[in-house]
Amino acid sequence: MDKSSSIGMLIVGITLLIVLIIILYNVFVYNAEKYVIKNRKNLLKINSKFFTKLKKEGQLILDGRELLEKLSSIFGLNRTINCSSSVVLNASSNPTKYLLKYSKLDNSKEALRGLEFMGIFVEKKSLFFSDCEKASQIIYDNLPKFRRRFVKREWLPYAVCDMDMSLIKIESPYLRFRYVSPAGRSSREFLIKLEGPILPELVSLISGNIGKAGHKKTQRSAMTNDLREAIKKRDNYTCCKCGNSVYKEPNLLLEVDHIVPISKGGKTEADNLQTLCWRCNREKGAKEEK
Repeated sequence: MDKSSSIGMLIVGITLLIVLIIILYNVFVYNAEKYVIKNRKNLLKINSKFFTKLKKEGQLILDGRELLEKLSSIFGLNRTINCSSSVVLNASSNPTKYLLKYSKLDNSKEALRGLEFMGIFVEKKSLFFSDCEKASQIIYDNLPKFRRRFVKREWLPYAVCDMDMSLIKIESPYLRFRYVSPAGRSSREFLIKLEGPILPELVSLISGNIGKAGHKKTQRSAMTNDLREAIKKRDNYTCCKCGNSVYKEPNLLLEVDHIVPISKGGKTEADNLQTLCWRCNREKGAKEEK
């Protein structure tokens, strides 16, 4: 027998040995999983209250999954934003701002209600996965040592508590920012998940914006014609900045101005109002915009 034939037989022998090992391993895995399912009732008795609670947690998450997916679609989440490298970098530096900017979340009470549900869902999901790890350890410790070697620990609580394995794939809503160079040789991405501190920061930002919008609407509606006339009369129909008046220029257009602008928290109250001629009011507005 020549050398090449010996090497060929050796390779065949090693291949057959590997195949045999794989087959035996799969047989042991199958038998270990079969043992767990067969002894499910006995394993449940180890800590029945905890396992019952775990199953209820899982069912609550399954029940809320459809609404979570619907809200994620409405708010433009669970998608990838193809963008420039600088946008990816900025998103990583200020995730809350860029999440609000590139999603369909707006400054509305509906958005806040949706985020509130997401926050509750994510919290329940986190608690469920934490309890699954504890359940996995409990079950694992009560299996025969030989069986332990051939079971997937993350599978154990789902098998023993008879829960849907699709629970393991449920993720928090996200927005992914991705940059790929024109030649495709380099790429960068940043994933923002609506969990941890992101959710309360987002709620706080939207609540603040809603508050500002409400403040503007309230203060603008408070500026009545009677109030305007009262302020002009108080200021003797004279511009508080340049001193021009209807007495000097009969056709002078006078306007009532907020000393502290509404956009900066100013209120429509007499001590925050002044009479300005139209020229001075335009000059002030131009300066505030810069």
